[in-house]
Amino acid sequence: MKARETKPRRRVYDDDGDSHFITFSCNGRRKLLNQDRCKRIVISKLESTRGAYDGLCFGFVIMPEHVHVLIRFREKGQLSLFKQEWKRQSSVALVEHFTKTNNPVLQYVTDSDGHHQMWIPKQHDFNVWSRKKAVEKLEYMHRNPVERGLCEQPEDWPFSSARWYALLRSVGVTLTHIDE
Repeated sequence: MKARETKPRRRVYDDDGDSHFITFSCNGRRKLLNQDRCKRIVISKLESTRGAYDGLCFGFVIMPEHVHVLIRFREKGQLSLFKQEWKRQSSVALVEHFTKTNNPVLQYVTDSDGHHQMWIPKQHDFNVWSRKKAVEKLEYMHRNPVERGLCEQPEDWPFSSARWYALLRSVGVTLTHIDE
């Protein structure tokens, strides 16, 4: 019997000044963020958590079943805390919203013990060390709604930083231009 091969784990570095392209998905990859209000909740919690951890956000997109963010922290060791807190705060606010509105989505995120799990526990985190790679990731996330047929141009999607880059319009998150 052949031994199972395992991929080596990609190491994520969280040093001063490292930028990160982070992706995490809704529980079961369900479209739990389909409602505009849900996407606004996640954006609001991104902004409050970014501020609490002194993060520099270069871009984001909120999709119906996942999120992307390109972010950097001024201090080492903030990345894991930021991700955990953003997921926690947005989960609490989303469950509260679903409860208030009697949304049937709540049944998909509630386990047999009554605990809620909005997000898949794992997330993808990619270190971004060059301007070229940062631009690539930013363009990728901004094109995501276009590729999915949710809008025609990246700046048409109101739940993304593309509007800020293209039109200088407020998007609910304090952004830092990628060249700063």
